[in-house]
Parts: sequence; structure tokens; C-alpha cells
Amino acid sequence: MKLGNHLMDSHTVLDYQQSLMPGIYFLVTME
Repeated sequence: MKLGNHLMDSHTVLDYQQSLMPGIYFLVTME
């Protein structure tokens, strides 16, 4: 899961939240 590494970067998280908002939600539901 490369997302875990990206989460380390705050500025990256903000960019991911806007781009991968549905993707992140999917990962949470996957758990």
C-alpha cells in the first residue's frame, strides 16, 4: 500500500484527499 507512505506527507495528504477521496473511503470500507 503506497498510500501509507504518502500519508506521511501532510501536503500530500491534502492533495490525495481531493483526488483520492473516493479511493480512501474505499480503503476504509475494505477493512
